[in-house]
Amino acid sequence: MTLARPIALLLFACLNLPLGAAAQEAGRLVAIQQRKFRLAHELSIGGMFEPLDAFSKGVAPEGSYTIHFSDDWAWEVVRGGYVARLITPLRRQLERDFGVEPTAFESLQYYASSAITWAPLYGKFALKNASLVHAEAFVSIGGAFAHFTSLYAGGPELGVGARVFLSRTLSVRLDARDAFFIARKPQNILFLSLGLSINLGGSDG
Repeated sequence: MTLARPIALLLFACLNLPLGAAAQEAGRLVAIQQRKFRLAHELSIGGMFEPLDAFSKGVAPEGSYTIHFSDDWAWEVVRGGYVARLITPLRRQLERDFGVEPTAFESLQYYASSAITWAPLYGKFALKNASLVHAEAFVSIGGAFAHFTSLYAGGPELGVGARVFLSRTLSVRLDARDAFFIARKPQNILFLSLGLSINLGGSDG
């Protein structure tokens, strides 16, 4: 799958960073600052781009709802969107010059997914030495269901993502997810999503 290697590298880094820090700080008293922003019920709205289809690109309005059980673990209960297709020059040429029927192209129409997310990386950095920006990185694993031009299909989904906190209530979230839909003609779809999240019921650390 497209994201398998980046996810493996992120997991490897997450597991080895604490060991490196422990070795580096041996014999010293180190204070680890807790997260400033804690999430509870998260509503997200944004857009999705599907870049890998050679015959048409997909764009979609997208929404999701996530429950956060702790700082690290959450359940993205549902994420979904309805896709508009942008026809590529290659498809137009095939239809015009070779008489290929539009129904010959299987393309994503709408989709829904659910996933468990793990966010082991959290940090802050200075923006032009004027303000602090808080951010986190996460991985997700779950399943997705979708309707294509002439079939329904479901399958596993893997993802990586990052979040930048604007305040206790608002954050910007970027996701890259790879879903493998099992059908008579398997479909591998890469979702690139950017959205604004609203945190309901969370708190400051």
